[in-house]
Amino acid sequence: MLSGVAFSEGISNPFMEEIDAYKAGINSESYGTITRTAKQISASGLTNTSLFDNIEKVLLDFHQKQIASSRDESLVNPAIALMRALGSSGNDKYIATLSKIMDNSPSRASRNRAKHALGKIPWYRRRNAIMQDLTNHNPD
Repeated sequence: MLSGVAFSEGISNPFMEEIDAYKAGINSESYGTITRTAKQISASGLTNTSLFDNIEKVLLDFHQKQIASSRDESLVNPAIALMRALGSSGNDKYIATLSKIMDNSPSRASRNRAKHALGKIPWYRRRNAIMQDLTNHNPD
């Protein structure tokens, strides 16, 4: 079984291409693209630290936008999708960020998603390990 770090930190070029595509989607100007990309990442089983550090940065930008414009409903869906994606890393490193949002967000939906994402981190850690087990992988 490959460790999460070894698997996601660049064993093969196709994985890095996928990660680069996800980063481009997360850094998009389009809230719809950000939301769709974050949902795909949540389902991917990836644990690449640079990808999730990028998600954390974008999420914190959305958090600041929500604080500044608490009535802007267009910020809710991308923020929620980014929180779910961040939790899907399975990495305890992001607990502080999710806790900060849970404690400080003016958006009830964001606070609830942050709380939910915090509780799911251990589940995602186990799921990611299963998804990254390439013991029976056939490249064909």
